[in-house]
Amino acid sequence: MTKHYSNKDALHALVNFLGDADDSGSGFSRAMNELAELIPAEPFSKQQLDVIFEQNAGPTTRATRATILVKAGHSEILPYANNLLKEENHWNLKLSYAAMMAQLGDESGYQFLEDFFKRYMRKEEDLKHFDLEELVYVFEEILINERGKAMLARFCDEADYRPDWQELEQPELP
Repeated sequence: MTKHYSNKDALHALVNFLGDADDSGSGFSRAMNELAELIPAEPFSKQQLDVIFEQNAGPTTRATRATILVKAGHSEILPYANNLLKEENHWNLKLSYAAMMAQLGDESGYQFLEDFFKRYMRKEEDLKHFDLEELVYVFEEILINERGKAMLARFCDEADYRPDWQELEQPELP
């Protein structure tokens, strides 16, 4: 049986999470998964979430924290993910927030991903240099449910794209 943190300890661990600073790939993913497994199922309070998603944390840090909470099954972050999706300007982070929303069952997350992919396939001006590998990473790291896997397979088929990395290990959700 896995021992879980208290919400207070989980908050501290999230705020201080660095992952494997030398590895932005599988080591970082593994560190996120390990922390997600330690987070208790008890929802975080609004005050705790405000600390987790504070503006001073920076966009990548907030996205990493949100990803860990999604991996731990914390749907109370949906309003934060939705707001961050609307505020974000970088495609990789926008896609991450949409995938988080979808993973937590929010249809608007799936719709955002569908709309994005259609724009990508039309080669719209702001997506001409977008690397589809970023979208694949979002699916393999965040949107891991059956519907997400089916979307990714369809997107890869339509784009004639074959990812060349192995599937990431995911934490067991409560």
